[in-house]
Amino acid sequence: MDYSWQVYDDSCDSDHFPIILKNSIPIEDNLPRWKLNKANWEEYKTKCNAKLIDKDEPENSMEHFTDTLMSIAGECIPKGSKSKKYKRPWFNEDCQKAIRLHKAALRKFKSRPTTHNLDEFKQNRAKARRTIKEAKRMSWRVYISKLNSNTKTKQIWNMVRKIAGKNQPTPLKHLSKDNTKITSKKDIANVLAKTFSKNSSSKNYKPQFKKLKLDAERNKLNFNSDNVEDYSKPFTLSELTDAINSSHNTATGPDEIHYEFLKQLPQKSLIYLQNIFNDIWIRGKLPDIWKQATVIPIPKPDKVKSDPTSYQPIALTSCVCKTFERMLNKRLTWYLKANGLITDLQSGFRNKRSTIDNLVRLETYIRDGYIKKNT
Repeated sequence: MDYSWQVYDDSCDSDHFPIILKNSIPIEDNLPRWKLNKANWEEYKTKCNAKLIDKDEPENSMEHFTDTLMSIAGECIPKGSKSKKYKRPWFNEDCQKAIRLHKAALRKFKSRPTTHNLDEFKQNRAKARRTIKEAKRMSWRVYISKLNSNTKTKQIWNMVRKIAGKNQPTPLKHLSKDNTKITSKKDIANVLAKTFSKNSSSKNYKPQFKKLKLDAERNKLNFNSDNVEDYSKPFTLSELTDAINSSHNTATGPDEIHYEFLKQLPQKSLIYLQNIFNDIWIRGKLPDIWKQATVIPIPKPDKVKSDPTSYQPIALTSCVCKTFERMLNKRLTWYLKANGLITDLQSGFRNKRSTIDNLVRLETYIRDGYIKKNT
């Protein structure tokens, strides 16, 4: 069984005593995360200036850069504890005090069930309810007073869930495949990996597309070129700094290098990274670490969570690699727009545009047609 249960001795202001469920299968704690707010960035920059500089490293310079940066980060940036506690934004000292008095009155009434103790318990219970309700109301008022047009929708919904007391969903304990229950974490990972591989396999292609794909793969491509276009030139330092500064602090990939590590790099280390990028750009060979990803299975809505096919994979790749991709993408986008190789009507996958723009344009044409009585 996945759970064991017992009756809790506190009614928690209910007419029934709660039942506490406990996991019988041990769960590993979350991986520790970098505590960037407690980092010693001055020491970090000093060590980067001493160790992360251009020394004409061989072809494994990116591997040397990654290992050295991680070593410096481990010395200057602490990591948080593995356990992640859920914090209620509205819970304050008044709530804590009211709940403590309420529980004390309940214990007193249980030990001496007199009319006076019962009245005292009801009074403390009512006071605790009012205190919590008022704390929730004030917490929400303070939060919405800080909202503006730049506030992200995700942040608002996260706060709504926290105030409502909705915690993160409980992680899955097992999968079911062919009427077999899979409980081992390693087996669960292997089953999900096989499912993802099967879903993305070329076996799912139609025969016509398979034939076209095989014919195209038989033609060998020649990547050698004497092209002197701007997009083929080595990357500049300003391109690198722009790519780093425009990044958001998202989750790290397998190398655990955070975007903030790159933002705090001193000038000498940035030049070293620039030279590594240009060497990769000229040789056309990606580092092996960039070809790895941490795959996170995300459950699909309204699906059975024990079914391996109810998950979609999200791949977390290296932030260093994504910085390189951002530089390259900016160059190609500029070239396509400057040479008129991309239509102005395309809105998807373009900066500051959305497919909603085309829908609004279509609706405008239809309304104009009705007004002008076009048929």
